[in-house]
Amino acid sequence: MRLGATRRRWLTPLTYLLWLLILCIWVLPLVWLVFSSLQPSDAIARSEISPTLTFDNYFEVFERANVGDFLVNSILVACGATALAGLLGIPAAYSIARWSTGGRDLAFWILSSRMMPPAVSIIPFFIMYSHVGIIDTVPGLVIAHLTFSLAFVIWMTQIFIQDVPVELEEAAQVDGASLWHIIVRVVLPVARSGILATLILNLVFSWNEYLFAFGLSLTERSRTLPVVAGIFVTSYQIQWGQMFAAAVIIMLPILVFVFLLQRYIVGGLTMGAIK
Repeated sequence: MRLGATRRRWLTPLTYLLWLLILCIWVLPLVWLVFSSLQPSDAIARSEISPTLTFDNYFEVFERANVGDFLVNSILVACGATALAGLLGIPAAYSIARWSTGGRDLAFWILSSRMMPPAVSIIPFFIMYSHVGIIDTVPGLVIAHLTFSLAFVIWMTQIFIQDVPVELEEAAQVDGASLWHIIVRVVLPVARSGILATLILNLVFSWNEYLFAFGLSLTERSRTLPVVAGIFVTSYQIQWGQMFAAAVIIMLPILVFVFLLQRYIVGGLTMGAIK
């Protein structure tokens, strides 16, 4: 008994130290990013740390880029791609989870589309969009984002739907519920945490996407926030202070959003862990 108590007495501080180490690994890069964005540009160029903090980098970012327009475009693209992925992906995930005899093979084939590098699809998208006339538009970016967001939603959602007991659907059928009512009133409420977590993660992926936003947007009319950081990388120099400030501006809205909805993410990702 004494040995077990002594072991627990040693394990508790070690556990706290381990969690503290993990926290530092995740938090310190963010703290360093914010701190660097407040450093004068000349201090960063000399690889020095200045005791004087300044917001000049942020002012220059707002002067050189239409941050407000980029922010609106990011919201429209991320929310539009997530909404369409949910509308199309949830019914597809339900059909795979409930009706497909080779459901796992089909789901893995859908997931394999995410294994294709986005750079491979840029040129085909650019050619098709040029012929259709949706190049440099927000709807064009939304459709392009569906190439990776839809597969993610289908793969994750069908896993959560499989955890819903089939007996609940059979009971609803006995009561005369249609398939649509079963999905909306039985399956979705039970798997709500997992589906919300999937959609939130999908929104984060879409928010951070850079390649499509840069390659399919010819002007500032449809460019999103991640493109702002690239403005300060030129052929002659990298303006680190302004780029750090742009990175903070890009990160802050989605960081606040995820922080406010973190309980849904944790609840969704742990769904099915405890039976």
